[in-house]
Amino acid sequence: MGAGWMGLWRRPLFSQSRWAKFAQDLAELKARLNHLRPAELAQKQNEAEEYARRLTHIAQIAKNTLGQKARNHPTADYAMPESAYWGYRPDAFVLPLECSAAVAIESPHDLTGGLKIFHDCAHPEIILRQYPIDDPAIASPYGLSLEVFRFDGSFLSMALDLPRDHAASLRLNDIIRVSLEMHMDYPIDLYARLNVIHGPNSEQMVRKMEWDQGCICAEFDMAYSKINDKRIEKVWIDLIFERPSMNLLKMHDFLVLRLARAEI
Repeated sequence: MGAGWMGLWRRPLFSQSRWAKFAQDLAELKARLNHLRPAELAQKQNEAEEYARRLTHIAQIAKNTLGQKARNHPTADYAMPESAYWGYRPDAFVLPLECSAAVAIESPHDLTGGLKIFHDCAHPEIILRQYPIDDPAIASPYGLSLEVFRFDGSFLSMALDLPRDHAASLRLNDIIRVSLEMHMDYPIDLYARLNVIHGPNSEQMVRKMEWDQGCICAEFDMAYSKINDKRIEKVWIDLIFERPSMNLLKMHDFLVLRLARAEI
């Protein structure tokens, strides 16, 4: 590479002033391209492709490092109360997604880690984004937003499959608490549905989610269910968003807790 181009590469890239100088150098180089001979253009093309490969490599290292930090984030302990047997936060709220934004999402839309978005829109005008959170008051390192425009379907939901070991541990003397720390442009009703497959049978429990100390929550008392807790095979939770059109739903955190039922 030429000395000027190599100077671009050697220059540290992370401060605002250095990024500005970097952009200026690129603009000057771009303005000169029309005046270069074919051989010089071919050389600059090769240099640009090599430079792009190096930047891509740096971006991948940064992504991997961010993912590792997320895995070591305090949410590895899920910031759960001492009274909880376990807590579970979906991967999309802990680790960076490979694709952090999607437009006109189809159904189902898989967010990995057992989390999916469902709807029945013919023409989905829904934008999904994952965003980083730097608020120390919020336990999760990432949040998810659903920006809904015209909604021509009858339902919009988010389903979470609980890990097998978590599902198998449930007992009739447990409380399952589902909570979302979230912001809405305008308030809508949310419902949580707990689904349990046990042996050849299935059980559903539906609760309207209510606001409690900044979170919208629902609790399921397993003692009021008819499940055989010795034969639980699968458990998943549906979050159902009522009339979501023309709204921005920002979910800063999503946490499921298994709690001990108070003795009466």
